[in-house]
Amino acid sequence: MSLPDIAAAVIRRKEKNIKVWPVHSNHASEAGHECERYLYYQRTAWDKRDLYDVTMQFIFEGGNQIEQQALRELQDAGFNVVEQQRPFRWPEVELTGRIDARIQVNGNLVPLEIKGLNHREWTNLNSIEDMLNSNAPWVRRYPAQLLLYQMMSGEELGMFYLKSKSTYVPKVIWCNLYDYLDYTEGILRKLERVNQAVKAGRIPDRIPYDEKLCLDCAYFNLCQPTVELAKGADILVDPELEEALARREYLKQYKKEYEEVDKYVKKRLSGVERAIVGNFVIEGKEVTGVRKPTPGGPFSYWKLWIKPIAKA
Repeated sequence: MSLPDIAAAVIRRKEKNIKVWPVHSNHASEAGHECERYLYYQRTAWDKRDLYDVTMQFIFEGGNQIEQQALRELQDAGFNVVEQQRPFRWPEVELTGRIDARIQVNGNLVPLEIKGLNHREWTNLNSIEDMLNSNAPWVRRYPAQLLLYQMMSGEELGMFYLKSKSTYVPKVIWCNLYDYLDYTEGILRKLERVNQAVKAGRIPDRIPYDEKLCLDCAYFNLCQPTVELAKGADILVDPELEEALARREYLKQYKKEYEEVDKYVKKRLSGVERAIVGNFVIEGKEVTGVRKPTPGGPFSYWKLWIKPIAKA
C-alpha cells in the first residue's frame, strides 16, 4: 500500500502563504534596522525583494502561535490584557505598526511585546541593553519597536514578554522610555532621513559590509553590497573557476526541484528489480547494513541504478 507523503503536502500548502505586500510607510518592527538603504528599499522596491523560503514561513506562523499562547498564559494568571494587535500610526514620521497588546499593571495599561526566541538567546537576554548588544540583528531591532510606540503614545513603561522555544518558559524585561530617550530620538532622526530619501528618490549610501546583515538581506541582489567588499580584494584570473562559479549559481535554482523529483522517482520504483521506462533502464536491489553505533539495529533500503538508453 502506498502511503501519502503528508509532510510534503503540508509544506506545499504552506508555500502558498508566502506573499509580498506593498509597503507605503516605515514599519515599527523594522525601524531598528541598522541599514538606511534597506529601509529605503522597503519603501521603494518592496516588489523586488527576494522571497523568503518555506522554513521562514513556518517560523513566522510558529511565532504567531507563541504569541497566542503567551496571551492565554497572562490572562490565566489573572492579568487584564486588552487591545490585542491594535494598529497604530504616527503620520509625522510616516510610521505604522501594531502593538501585540496592553497589559494592566498597577492600575496602568502598559504596551506589551511578545517574542519567541531560541533557548540560547532567551537565556542571554535579561535587559534592554542585552537586546541592543545582541549578535543577532533581528534581536537588536526589538527595542525600537516598543520604544517608538511608547514615545508616540507618551507612555513611560513598556514590557517584553519573552518565551523560550525549547522550554516555553517566560521571562519579562521592562522598558523605561526615559532610560532610552537618546536612542529613540536617534531612531526618529534615521526615519526622517529615510523619508527625505524616499521623497527625493535618492538611495542612501551602503553601510560597511556586514556579513550577518547583508547575506540574509532580502535586497542583497538589488543592493549588491559586494561591490564595496570587492574594493581591495585579490583578483583571481581563472576562467575555469569563474565558469564553474557561474554554473554553480545557475544550477542552484534546480536543486530543490531535483530533490523533489528524485524523491518521487525512488518512491515509485521501490521494489522494482529491473524495468524499462521510456528511454531509461532501471535496476534495483535491497541493501542491508548495520547502523553504527549499533542501537537501532540493522537497516535496509532499496538502491536504484537509473541509466538512459544509449541511442543507436
